[in-house]
Amino acid sequence: MPCNMIARADARVSNQVLAKLLTPPVVEKVLIPWLTEKLQAEVRAETRGDTLFLYVSAYVVRVQNGQVTVTGGYSYTEMRDFAAAITAHLTKIAGLLCQQQIKNALAKKFALESVQTAPTGSLVINVEI
Repeated sequence: MPCNMIARADARVSNQVLAKLLTPPVVEKVLIPWLTEKLQAEVRAETRGDTLFLYVSAYVVRVQNGQVTVTGGYSYTEMRDFAAAITAHLTKIAGLLCQQQIKNALAKKFALESVQTAPTGSLVINVEI
């Protein structure tokens, strides 16, 4: 007999988990196009260990374990605001990556009936249990 019960699971992911998703290759892949578009300038990347350095215009952007540092700007406020914008973009990307991992894990265990994106950007995944 079919059962049309609804179960809802909301989750918050810690910043530490999100930072683990932001490896230098992932950060490089998402930040270079974003910075190029935002600043209309060429971006050069260099990875040293677990730290990614991006050189764009007068800025040096350093990303390590999800932490962003910007140097080389004209003022402290400008660099702080730029670092905050980069951090917000990376947090959004990490959230999307986390959602994708959850979707893939659910797909291994259950039949996915539908996957939709809510206005907030969150995935709404309906599964058949």
